Amino acid sequence: MFSKRQLRYDYSGYLLLIPNYLIYTTFILYPVLRVIYLSFAQYRFVTPPTFAGLSNYLYLLESDRFRQALFNTMYYWIGTVLVSMALGMLIAVVLNRPKRGVSLFRSIYYLPNLLSLVVVGIAWLWIYNPQIGILNSFLRSVGWRTSDWLRDPDLAMTLVIIPGIWTLTGFNMIIYLAGLQGIDQSYYEVADIEGAGSIRKLFSITLPLLRPISFFVFVMSSIRSFQVFELIYIMTGGGPRGTTTTLTFEVYQMGFMHYQMGRAAAASVVLMFIVLIVTVTNFWYGREGFNDAR
Repeated sequence: MFSKRQLRYDYSGYLLLIPNYLIYTTFILYPVLRVIYLSFAQYRFVTPPTFAGLSNYLYLLESDRFRQALFNTMYYWIGTVLVSMALGMLIAVVLNRPKRGVSLFRSIYYLPNLLSLVVVGIAWLWIYNPQIGILNSFLRSVGWRTSDWLRDPDLAMTLVIIPGIWTLTGFNMIIYLAGLQGIDQSYYEVADIEGAGSIRKLFSITLPLLRPISFFVFVMSSIRSFQVFELIYIMTGGGPRGTTTTLTFEVYQMGFMHYQMGRAAAASVVLMFIVLIVTVTNFWYGREGFNDAR
């Protein structure tokens, strides 16, 4: 037990935390609480917010645009996260070998994650360009049919997902690579003695021990996917016919193009709860992985 004299000195530690709490309160907690408050209000910048109850949320439930944006967001999330996780793990397994030049290939695969999404969007916009894009140029060279790719409602979102996967794969690869290098090699030595092949070792040793890593990668990739904005803004502007409008882009249109800040705040709260539900669900799943990996 500590004496009263010793306990008095513990309060000095809280003084060191005050700057962190001030920054957190000012730039995170207060904005979140303010958005939640505005989601129950009518607010158009020029007039003070007035309480409107659940009218903003009822509008979202009845809005075809919001439902389309929600569907597009989930489609983008599933496409980018699952594919980038699978590719990241595959590349990490291949590059987790002490071979000559492997560091160069790791850097090459990780490089897209360092690029600004604005730069990525402009680059892929040029690739898909119907006149001078390298995709159509290649198709012309082999005699195949070309297209104005990003104006096709059936293909536009899939084509936006591709650069999203391209940027996320390098990040996932690095995390998986760190996880692979943390696995005790004695597991594989025992498996070799037992005569297990590469596929058996992958599914019986590697994947189970990477469950905590997969949990982290899934959560981080999901957050980045739900927040996608730059690619949509640069490449399609939400078109054609709203097929690439995500929740973040819909919030931008509601708030800063139509000045419906209350509805934009309500859409932001919905997105926040979606991310929260995904994170908490995977936290419970990942906790089992942490326990198994101990």
